[in-house]
Amino acid sequence: MKTSHFPLLILLACSVGCAQRQSPRAAPVAQSANTGAPSKAPPTPTATTPPVAALQPSVGQPTSQPTTTATGAHGLREVLPRVRVDAHAGIVEFDGTVPIDVHNPRTPDTYLELIACTRDSKEHEALVMTDAKPSHIHAALLLAGANPGKPGAWDWSGPALMAHPPTGSIVDVSLRSVRNGEAIEEPASMWVARITDDALLPTIDTEGHWVFAGSREVVRQGKTWYEADGSGTVIGLATFGGETLGWTTMYNPDSGVAENVWIAANSAVPPFGTPVTVVLRVRR
Repeated sequence: MKTSHFPLLILLACSVGCAQRQSPRAAPVAQSANTGAPSKAPPTPTATTPPVAALQPSVGQPTSQPTTTATGAHGLREVLPRVRVDAHAGIVEFDGTVPIDVHNPRTPDTYLELIACTRDSKEHEALVMTDAKPSHIHAALLLAGANPGKPGAWDWSGPALMAHPPTGSIVDVSLRSVRNGEAIEEPASMWVARITDDALLPTIDTEGHWVFAGSREVVRQGKTWYEADGSGTVIGLATFGGETLGWTTMYNPDSGVAENVWIAANSAVPPFGTPVTVVLRVRR
């Protein structure tokens, strides 16, 4: 398993996509809100369609929130736990919550290095915490027609630190939450402000955009892992080097190398614990 496109993920995406085309009315597997177990047993994996979970041990704890399984306005279907796809429209959604309290007057500035992370990883510096597996989000993006590239990397070999930006299909990221009884969806950039002048994260492509970097495989103790499943880095703002989605303008997360650049935009970020749906739209 040394290919760059994670063969198990591709096989899973192909098998799910074929099943959707052949049986468009088939109900997706629902998750139990109490146990996290499927309400009906999934098909027994075969040699040609291995489960994506075979890539790595489980990370984090199951969420207590119920998952959405019904087909939505965009034809969304839950194809993996907590992850929904509209393959025709190129849309992926996954659920999370706000893990930071930006409205506490004692801590007015919350430094950001990620848009989304997994549970028990980097919640203190992310806008959204999710129980969806990054490798599952990767598979969903394949279903949505996105092409993975490479994560960003820092090159320390020369006299000056060199930045190699992430590559892959461009993906627009927005965040949806309910405020005063109304569902509001906004670009993720509207929740991010620059420390020096409170300017929002620029959305012009020349200033930066998110791409489907696709994380990478790592081998530890004889097992192959999808790196983001272990590190928790789902959607980056700073460049750690293993994000599923990376920001093309690179910021170093090492405080010894560079100062922090971004904080949470307090007026935009909902209260701690607010449910959030992360919406990914693949540009075509």
